Amino acid sequence: WNVCMFPPLRQIQGGPESKKLAWPVDAEAPAHCGGSAVVGCCVNARGWSAARGFQTCCKRCRGLDGPHDRWCSTKNYRLGLRKRADLHARESRDETQRMMGLALQEAKAALTGRALKEALQLFIDAEWLASVPALKGTIYRVAGFGFLRWPSRFASSQSNAKFFGFLLIWVLQIVGPLVMLGNLWTMRQEWSYFTLAHLGKRTGDKCLALLLIAAFHFNVIFEIRKEVTSWGQINALFKCLGCTHKKGTSRILLWVGPITHCYLYVVSCACTTLLLGLSDSTKDVVFDALGILFLYNLDTIGRSALCFLGKDDWPGQRLAWVYEQLCKQDEFAQEEGTLAVPCCLTLIFKATLAIVSIMTLALPLLFLTTDFGVEAK
Repeated sequence: WNVCMFPPLRQIQGGPESKKLAWPVDAEAPAHCGGSAVVGCCVNARGWSAARGFQTCCKRCRGLDGPHDRWCSTKNYRLGLRKRADLHARESRDETQRMMGLALQEAKAALTGRALKEALQLFIDAEWLASVPALKGTIYRVAGFGFLRWPSRFASSQSNAKFFGFLLIWVLQIVGPLVMLGNLWTMRQEWSYFTLAHLGKRTGDKCLALLLIAAFHFNVIFEIRKEVTSWGQINALFKCLGCTHKKGTSRILLWVGPITHCYLYVVSCACTTLLLGLSDSTKDVVFDALGILFLYNLDTIGRSALCFLGKDDWPGQRLAWVYEQLCKQDEFAQEEGTLAVPCCLTLIFKATLAIVSIMTLALPLLFLTTDFGVEAK
């Protein structure tokens, strides 16, 4: 409004009253306007806003009763509405900050893992989670934070089934690859090493299998690096939320997750190479690779084919929001080493990454230079 209604200051400099009307923007405002020079106040009409570059609300202004330009009252009314909206927005922001602080306090004050989950769902507003990516959830993290109820005769059948499903998935991920490797290794008498003659037969299947092997290995390297970052965040949340003292939580179960994953990363790479080498058709190549991925993602919430635990059991997005808020408040800086992964687990991750990197080069060469005897069978 000011820009459109009033001419620039240089257009009226020639008049005798130019010194009265001219008011630099960076000049000090009158005392009754609070001394603010950002939004100037008219020196004649108390409480009205001054035009940009002037000391009064309009060129005709001689006081609160006028004379005034016909747009002065409309302009000041709209500026008043904007001030009221800014005040309400400021009050809303203060209330939001207070509610966020309350949510963090309730999460820290929860006495059990299940109470922590209820506090996250109750006190964290869904509107705060619009731009927050969820933390990766696994059955081991659900059990470690105490969100998974231990079996009891007082618990519901569904709750008990979830716990036994957790145990079943862990046993499958440990035993499954070992049984698979054992069965494949018994066929090694029929293999011929350091030969390329087999590549002339079923060349398309061999190329497809080699591409899948390479893709699987590179994906494992990527997953290991993500696991290090993600587990560092989970470990920091576990400490800062006081989960070490909450009933139902378990640091041991939290550690079982990355250790099991490191074991799976190494064994799955070996299984993929041998299994695809023994595939005798294109369909077997594709379905064997998918079978390894099925076992590989069996514990991941939202990606597993088994639905013992779902997204409702892991508040990953709310935990990610808590992590962001604690980072803003420098909660992690107050506890030295909170974000760091424990030393022994760091060694396990580094050893796994080194082994998988070597296997990424060695196993495709083994696949190319080994005749697994499929054609003979």
